[in-house]
Amino acid sequence: MRPAGRRTRFAIVATTTAILAALGGFGGWAALSTDASTGNAAQESKLSEAYGKARYAVAQFELAVREDQLKPTPAGRRRVLAALSGLRGTLPAIDRNGDARDRALTADLRREIGFTTIGVGHLMTAAENFDAAGVDRLNTVEVAPHLDRIESTVNAAAAAHRAGLSAGLASARRSQGVALGATFVMFVLGLLLTGAVVAVLRFKRRLDDARRAEIERLRDAATRDSLTGLANHRAFHECLDGLVETGSRFSLAIVDLDGLKLTNDTCGHQAGDELLERLAHALADVSPDGRAFRIGGDEFAMVVDGTAVDAFGVAQDLRMHVAGATTGVAELRAGEDKHGLIRRADLALLAAKRTHREVLVYSADMESMAGTDLPPDERHLSTLATALARAVDAKDSYTRSHCETVAELCVLIAGELGLDTDRVARIRIAGLLHDVGKIGISDAILQKPAALTAEEAAIMRTHPDLGAHIVSAAELYEEAGWILHHHERLDGRGYPDGLTGGDVPLESRIIMVADAFEAMTSDRPYRPRRPVDEALAELERHSGTQFDPECIAALRRILLPAATPGRPALSAAA
Repeated sequence: MRPAGRRTRFAIVATTTAILAALGGFGGWAALSTDASTGNAAQESKLSEAYGKARYAVAQFELAVREDQLKPTPAGRRRVLAALSGLRGTLPAIDRNGDARDRALTADLRREIGFTTIGVGHLMTAAENFDAAGVDRLNTVEVAPHLDRIESTVNAAAAAHRAGLSAGLASARRSQGVALGATFVMFVLGLLLTGAVVAVLRFKRRLDDARRAEIERLRDAATRDSLTGLANHRAFHECLDGLVETGSRFSLAIVDLDGLKLTNDTCGHQAGDELLERLAHALADVSPDGRAFRIGGDEFAMVVDGTAVDAFGVAQDLRMHVAGATTGVAELRAGEDKHGLIRRADLALLAAKRTHREVLVYSADMESMAGTDLPPDERHLSTLATALARAVDAKDSYTRSHCETVAELCVLIAGELGLDTDRVARIRIAGLLHDVGKIGISDAILQKPAALTAEEAAIMRTHPDLGAHIVSAAELYEEAGWILHHHERLDGRGYPDGLTGGDVPLESRIIMVADAFEAMTSDRPYRPRRPVDEALAELERHSGTQFDPECIAALRRILLPAATPGRPALSAAA
C-alpha cells in the first residue's frame, strides 16, 4: 500500500482514539456528577425526613398543650412533657445531617423551645388553678408566639429541603441521561474503532501474506531452476548438508543427459531444452519425495533415502521413462561428508559412461580408473558385455534389467565381503554376463509362464555351460568359470558339475545369491514380487545347503534399512 494510504489509516485510528478518550473523560465526569447529585439528593432526603418529624412533633406538642388547657389533668401534663421531649429528640437528626445553617436553625429552635417550656409550665399552673384570665394572657404572651416561630421555622426549613431534594433528584436524572448518552456514543464509536482495528489488522495480515509470498517466491527463485522447474544446485547442496548433519542414511544418483551438445548443435537449443525438460519430468516422476535437482547444464541429481540398492532401483525406473541418460550411484558412508559422496557418485557416472552402462553403483575399482581412459580392447569388451546383457534381457521379456541388477548386487556383496578391487571389477562383468548362455535357449522355454517339463528343465540347465563358452571366447576365462558354476549348491545338488562346499568358487556363490534375490523381488507373470524381508528369509532357509551364509549375511547388511515389510528393493523399483 502507498504511504499516503497508510497515513490516512493512521489518522482515522488516531482521531477515533482521541474522540473515545474525550468521551471517556466526559463519561467519567458525568458519572462523578451523577454520584454527587445522588449523594446530595440522599442528604436532602434525610434532612427532609428529619424536618418532617420535627413538624409532626410540633403539631403533637401544640395538640397536647391545647388538650391540657381544656382539661388539666396529670395525664395531660405528662402528654405535654412527652411531646416536648419528642420535639427536642428530632433536633439531633437535623444537626447530624445538616450543614452550618441547619445547626444554627436548631440552636434557635432549642432556644424557642426553652422559652415555650417556661411559658407552658406557667400555663399549666394557671390552668390547674382555674385562672382563665391568666391562661389567656400566658397563652397569648408566653406560649403562642414561641410555638408560631417554632412551627414557621420548621415548616420553612422542611419546604426548602423538599425543594432541594426535588432539585437533586432532577440533577441526578439529568446526569444519568448524560452518562447513558455518552455510554451509547462510546459504544458506537467503540464499534467503529473495533472495525477500524479489524480493518487495519486485516490489511496488515494481507501485507504480511504478500510479503511472505514474495519472500517465498524469491526463495523459490533462488533455489529452483527456471527451465526445468527442479530444485537447483544451491538447493541440492542445502539438502545434502541437512541430511549429512542429521546422520541420515541415503544415497545419491547423479544423472547426465547424453548427447545434449550434439542436439544443440544440430537441432538448435530449443530442441536441447526440450530434452532437458523431458528428463526433468521423468526425474520428478520417479524421484522419492521429489528430491530431484538440476545441478549443471546437462547434469541432474536425485537424493534417495536408504541404500545404493534403493537408488539403483530408482535409476532403473528412470530408464523406463527416458532414454539417453547415464547414472552413477553412491551411498553415503559413515563419517563421510557431502563432497566425498558427490565424488564417488561422479566416479560411478564416469565409469558408466566409459563402459557404456546406463546405471552403475560405485565400487572401489573405479578409483584406479579415475582420470584415465580404458584401453581400446577393454572398452570394446565392456561395450560388448553390456550389449550381450541387454540382448539377454531383451530375449527374456520377463526379466527386465535382470542382468544389470544382478551385476550391481554382486559388486555390493563382493565389496561387503572385502574382495579386492580387481576381483570386484571382474565379478561385475561376470554378474552382467551370468545369463548370457540363455541366448542359446529357445524362446518357448524362456518365456513359458508355466512350470517346465523335465526335458525343458534339462535344456534350461545347459545355459551356464553355454554362457561359459561364450565368455571364454572373449578370453575371460576366470569369469567364465564363475559363470559356469553359479548354479552349483553347497550341498552338491547343483549343476552342471555337482560341486560341494568350498569347491564352488566364492564369486559363483555371490552370483547365485544375487541372482536368486533379484528373481524373488521382481515381478513375474506367474507371481508377484516378494517383499525384501521375505526374500531374505527365503535365502536364509536354504543357507548352508543351497546358498553361502556369508553372502546372505553381506546382502542383509547391505539391505538392512530397506529390509522392512512392504518396502521394495531395487528390483521392485526397477
